[in-house]
Amino acid sequence: RMLLAASHHHCLAEMLVVAAFLEGQDPRERPTDAQQQAAEKHSLFKDARSDFITVLNIWRAYNEQSATLSRNQLRKWCREHFLSFLRMREWQDLHTQLAQAIAELKLRPNQMPANYTDLHQAILTGFLGSIGELDEKREYNGVRGMRFVIAPGTPLASKPPKWIVAGSIVETTRLYARMVAAVDPGWIEAAAAHLVKRSYSEPHWVETRGHVSAYESVSLYGLTLAARRRVNYGAIAPREAREMFIREALIAPTAPDHERPSEEYDWEAGRGSRSHANRQPPRNPRNVIQGDFLEANRRLRAEVEELEAKIRRRDVLVDDERQLEFYSARIPERVNSVNAFNHWRAEAERGNPRLLYMSRSDLMQRDAAEADAARFPNTLPVGGNQLPLLYVFEPAEPNDGVTLVVPEPLLDAVSAEQIAWLVPGMRLEKIIAVFRALPKGQRKLLVPVPDSAGSALDDAAAEESRLGRLPGFHEWLAKWVTQRIGSPVTAHELASLPIPDNLRMNLRVLDATDRVLAEGRDLLAIKRKLYAPPAVGSAPVRTPPPLVPAAAPVALHRQWDFGDLPECREVERNRLRLIIYPAIEDKGAGGVAVTEARNLHAAEAMSRVGMVRLAMLGLVQQAKYVGKRVADDRELVLLSRGLTFRQSLSDALTQRAFRECFFPDDVPMPRTAQDFNRILDQRRSLLSDVADRLAVTVASILKEWRAARVALDGLRANASFREVVAEMDSQLGLLLPADFIESTPRPWLDYLPRYLKAVARRAERLPPNMRKDAEMAAKVRPFTTALRSLLAEPAVNGTRPEVDLLRWMIEEFRVSLFAQDLKTMLRVSEKRLAEQLSLARDAQR
Repeated sequence: RMLLAASHHHCLAEMLVVAAFLEGQDPRERPTDAQQQAAEKHSLFKDARSDFITVLNIWRAYNEQSATLSRNQLRKWCREHFLSFLRMREWQDLHTQLAQAIAELKLRPNQMPANYTDLHQAILTGFLGSIGELDEKREYNGVRGMRFVIAPGTPLASKPPKWIVAGSIVETTRLYARMVAAVDPGWIEAAAAHLVKRSYSEPHWVETRGHVSAYESVSLYGLTLAARRRVNYGAIAPREAREMFIREALIAPTAPDHERPSEEYDWEAGRGSRSHANRQPPRNPRNVIQGDFLEANRRLRAEVEELEAKIRRRDVLVDDERQLEFYSARIPERVNSVNAFNHWRAEAERGNPRLLYMSRSDLMQRDAAEADAARFPNTLPVGGNQLPLLYVFEPAEPNDGVTLVVPEPLLDAVSAEQIAWLVPGMRLEKIIAVFRALPKGQRKLLVPVPDSAGSALDDAAAEESRLGRLPGFHEWLAKWVTQRIGSPVTAHELASLPIPDNLRMNLRVLDATDRVLAEGRDLLAIKRKLYAPPAVGSAPVRTPPPLVPAAAPVALHRQWDFGDLPECREVERNRLRLIIYPAIEDKGAGGVAVTEARNLHAAEAMSRVGMVRLAMLGLVQQAKYVGKRVADDRELVLLSRGLTFRQSLSDALTQRAFRECFFPDDVPMPRTAQDFNRILDQRRSLLSDVADRLAVTVASILKEWRAARVALDGLRANASFREVVAEMDSQLGLLLPADFIESTPRPWLDYLPRYLKAVARRAERLPPNMRKDAEMAAKVRPFTTALRSLLAEPAVNGTRPEVDLLRWMIEEFRVSLFAQDLKTMLRVSEKRLAEQLSLARDAQR
């Protein structure tokens, strides 16, 4: 068998030598008294990988010597190398006889030397029962459960290879393998192809290869040659592979919404088109299914799935089996890979181009009339734009329900009360959920709840017809419930009720590149995330980022030469209709820039500061005069030492003086160059008096601040006053931040000396009244803690008057507690503070 295989592997010359050797006695001698010398001589012929190569080395060496030596010299050479001369001659005779036999079979020996692989693949055909795999115990697992080791003295015994073939296995004290060689398990599998057993497991679709694969295991007589080798399953089980190909390549739904590529939206049409730019393509382009039918079918399936998402029922789309039947009826059984499918499709569509296109009837079990566009629109009007609505029916996903996709520039145009109504098809369910979440005493007055919810919805529709728009959801519904049950219910109470997330609109905010900036169901929380809160003590109004990044350097103006400044203007950018609010931004001594704000409040606050800069640039001499007077006021300068200012004291007082003189908050802001210049001309004569009064006020503030600091310094050495002193230090920091001259509005700037004097009074009276001070501080502390939380949130709508009033009411409350003799400027108590805190929190929401 080995000789026949050798003819096929082009190693017949070498195999004749090996076969003759195996048929005779081993010519190597190992005398008992000269074993070491014999081993040394035999090592001249050994091969580290194969004893069969060692045999060939002995044969070649003997033949080389016999060609040049006499008979006696050859005998001597054999004795020196511990080889039996007679057995070598017998070996030669056997070789001659075998050569004659193969000549009769017309098998021709190879002329070129054979390589290791070919020779041992041929050897394996004769010794398939003598193969072994090395285990962790340095023993070999053989066929049929046999276990053996390599015989000592064999070159491979010191470093046994993973797989071997043995010429013989001898049992003495244990099983020993002799005449061994390292082989590859793949050679064994090829030699024993008619004997091996193959099993297949885990068939699966491999998108990058475009076919169904499975894991193959190959064994020979119980010995595993290969395990979990991936093979093409289509050649093994074509029908099963075809079904899996259809399921995975043609039917498999697109990825869940949170795993899909980003959307590219046509904002004018208000509809989104799927972009597959982010999907990683298969490595081999030939493994891509060709033809437009697949995208058309998936798009149609997505439309049906959207109908199910709208009505939140899984009874419209047919199951995968129906879709499998559709494709199975058209695709031949032999087609089970992308390559085969593309070849078949190109031919089949010549006769019927619509062969593989599905219709709605192929994908729908029933007509979903309740999911019509009137009840479940695909867009929502916002700021003159039609923004996309996405419907998802995945209760475990964070975007379950309906999602409004909002470009970031339009975020301010989204109304919390508008999105609270969701879409017409979901309103009844939401009102029912709100009613069922009411406390039991109120809920039982609305039973049956579905009927009450239907009546409320009908009344809302009537109100919409009367007003031309829907009223605020929570505010209107609170009034309706109050009238129905006869007890007051507030909008805040309704908004706080726990209802399922899918009954609250999800918002997804995108930037200009369709990257998701924020997502959630709380509009204000999204705004707080996008627009970082202002630092305590900074300017009262925080300006969000610009609507569109500036493409060119900003032009600076040192006078009003940029035209009129309208309150707002409608523009179109990136196919979006936007309402922008032009504003004048202070850019320092270089001038001002015309920019855009997100709302009217922010625009006016920014513009008043910018107009102050324009006025200072237009009235340079007056600005220098006011600044010099402040700088020359030695008392004012000395009093300000130790206090941190955002800018120099003279600059801060000058800007405040110009603002109070020309652009106070209670005077309408000029919007043309003529109005601006007229104000400068009419009020410039008042600037000196305004600056003098302001300097007196600031001097009084600084005097009281120093007095309060002296009183506190007297307490710092006593550890028992440490917490109280820290609390008053925090109060001083809030009263006099680095920009208090610019940012503290009237009349609270005038009240600062009284608040500071109250701090000093408290510090002076503290030592003998520790317990009483602690009791009074405990009354203030809940409100100060709540105030810090509110101040840490951004002024989303530009201003927060309720929070500001709460801040000053707390100071008045402190005066009433710690320095009653100073009198308060407004009526204040714990109850009034609690009411104001509630108003402030509602305003922030």
